[in-house]
Amino acid sequence: MSRSKLIKALYFADKRQLLRTGKTITGDEPVSMQHGPVLSRIYDLIKGGTPNPTWHAALRNSGSVEVVLVSDPGTDLLTPKELEVLQSSFETVRGMDFRQLRAYCHDPSVCPELEEVEGTSKPIAFETILEKAGKTDEQMNEIKAQLEEDEFLSKLR
Repeated sequence: MSRSKLIKALYFADKRQLLRTGKTITGDEPVSMQHGPVLSRIYDLIKGGTPNPTWHAALRNSGSVEVVLVSDPGTDLLTPKELEVLQSSFETVRGMDFRQLRAYCHDPSVCPELEEVEGTSKPIAFETILEKAGKTDEQMNEIKAQLEEDEFLSKLR
């Protein structure tokens, strides 16, 4: 699969999951870049700039634009709903070439959170994604409270 499709599909999966539950699947940080939104650490992994034995045991770059699945990373840590969101996101980008994917990401009705940048990246706050998707202040406060509670509970374990 092309690296750009993988990057965009994972971004859309995280965005959909964030809008649905207030949490992302990957735990990565979204950023605006020249060709659309990406997940920062995953982008670095795909580019090959960040050594990660777990990542590279499952995926490797093939040429300048493709990534190849080397071994099955498994899905044990994913819920059925997360798997569904991932599948849906991959179906969204499957038939697009690079130009179509870039245009899709720059469509304000698809990615209103995207900011135009030249040659760099700019973080996209989760609050911005939620706000641009029409979440009310009350809904955003509920999500924030749930995330804080989850973080507190995870520290108790």
